[in-house]
Amino acid sequence: MRVKNKRHTYVPIPPEMQVIGDTTNTIVKLAIEEDKELFERLRQLRLQIAKDEHLPPYIIFSDKTLHELATYKPKTVATFGTIYGVGENKKNKYGAAFIKVITEEKTVQPEKMIEEPPKNKTHMQEQKELYANAYAQWTENEDQELKRLYQEGFQIKDLSIIFQRNTGSISSRLKKLGLR
Repeated sequence: MRVKNKRHTYVPIPPEMQVIGDTTNTIVKLAIEEDKELFERLRQLRLQIAKDEHLPPYIIFSDKTLHELATYKPKTVATFGTIYGVGENKKNKYGAAFIKVITEEKTVQPEKMIEEPPKNKTHMQEQKELYANAYAQWTENEDQELKRLYQEGFQIKDLSIIFQRNTGSISSRLKKLGLR
């Protein structure tokens, strides 16, 4: 698998570091399927917000942002804030509305109509659901690969996807390795 860094060159990822199956010659972000129906629902929400605020839709969010939302489907405002084009202001202003659209089901099934009390998950459980390697020990190979990719210009957000760990974990590890 290869990943495109910000210099627009492709960097090979060793087999032991590959996150998503055998997707040779693809970009990590493209290996995850985008939900086309969700993208359309997000476009409709963006259009409605734009009309309400008397702004062009691209000012609310670009299509690229909507594509990422339809691909990664963030479930919390915090993860919503990690999407391309979502800054602190837009996260706070629009996050809840977009997350509602992302998490709502298209068709209501009768057995789903009875609301169950929410199960309180710990932060650790939530992180493990979001990131496959959350709270796992770093290996020497991962440290070397993280160091190499960071020095080649990869952003922490991209490294988070590659290593399947949250951005805080990546940032902390870079600091421990003396790179931040």
